[in-house]
Amino acid sequence: MSKREAGGLLRMLEDKAFCFFLALFHKIMPYADMLFNQLQKRNIDSVFIAGITQKFTQSIQAIRPGTLLLL
Repeated sequence: MSKREAGGLLRMLEDKAFCFFLALFHKIMPYADMLFNQLQKRNIDSVFIAGITQKFTQSIQAIRPGTLLLL
């Protein structure tokens, strides 16, 4: 890695907006990945989909208050 590339990475890591979204996606993506995997199953019905979607929504809403503190 060159000195210029390292400087660019350092500027990104010092950017508050970048760090906010990095932390946000770090918290959300595991839940999105689980939802995606569940929705890829072959034998699912609308009740199952409604249940896992509701669970996903609740998980994301539980994260929300703590995420706002990063601003």
